[in-house]
Amino acid sequence: MKDYHLGFTDSGEPVSWISMMNDHLMATGVSGSGKSFLLKSLAIQSQRLGELIVVLDYTGDWTGAFCQQDCNALALNFRYLNVRFSGFSFNPLWPQRLPSGYYETPSDVGNRVAGGLQRGFHLHTAQRTHLANLICELCCNWGAPLSLPGLIDYAGHKKNVRQYEAPIARLIQLVNTVYCGPEPTMLDLSTPGILVLDLNDIREPDLQIVVAELLLDSMWSLRDTGHGATPVNFILDEAHRLSFQEGGAIHRLLREGRKFGYSVWMATQYMTNKEMAGAVGMADLQAIFRPPTEQIHSSAVKLAGGRKEIVCEVEDALMKLNRGQFIFQDNEGHLRRVTVR
Repeated sequence: MKDYHLGFTDSGEPVSWISMMNDHLMATGVSGSGKSFLLKSLAIQSQRLGELIVVLDYTGDWTGAFCQQDCNALALNFRYLNVRFSGFSFNPLWPQRLPSGYYETPSDVGNRVAGGLQRGFHLHTAQRTHLANLICELCCNWGAPLSLPGLIDYAGHKKNVRQYEAPIARLIQLVNTVYCGPEPTMLDLSTPGILVLDLNDIREPDLQIVVAELLLDSMWSLRDTGHGATPVNFILDEAHRLSFQEGGAIHRLLREGRKFGYSVWMATQYMTNKEMAGAVGMADLQAIFRPPTEQIHSSAVKLAGGRKEIVCEVEDALMKLNRGQFIFQDNEGHLRRVTVR
């Protein structure tokens, strides 16, 4: 059971997050309300507990979050990796190890990768099916390179190549953006510290989503099931950019991550769909910073938890939140306002 310091109440009482259900967190609120400040505070505490924090950075905010002086003063092990320009390579086609100890079948690989590409590139069902079958064929063809460039080349030699044109065109964009070599994805997830994976140089939003989804998928395959493995906390700032569909990497991390010491800390300005709203329910800590005006009532109803008589009071409290303040429900069901510091 972990104990993270969140901040202080109005009376100066320190407030901690002692995880009871899981270590997932969702912070919501408008831009500039203090969500990222909370995540950075938790990241520093997490490293001190001997954990690894992996940040998917879409805006560059985390890249400059800790200067060398801060790292020295706080004894931070800060690592930075630009997924476009630092020689990084990943291979989503490499079969993943399953919890049973076995590895994915070619059909498993095809369905997993095609599903991730469908969610990011908005492929229709027939395109996803054709792509999954193509990947399955490639995995069974031991003479072909098991990589995304190998998949593109393999598709080009098919007689019915036209049915793959749309997804292959998007794959070409992907391999021209991030190096996708034949070797398995290699990331050190055993050393405590803060690892920032910079996606800011990927300008197209759809490509960012696909790379993020496939990176999370690859890191899931690197999980260590042994005793004493380093706990890993994934920070997904600007989480509304990502896919929360069932079967996706984030949904799997939320549902099964605790078994392997994986946690997800998310921050978003708004809820984009029902899948994302459902993901909030999987988070042990739901920190509500100042919501957008149009979401104040719905946020108050959720915090009130069926107690209609306090909805107006909670709405008023939400509207009065200052920068760096949030409201959450503690383990005893009480609503508490916290100032992060």
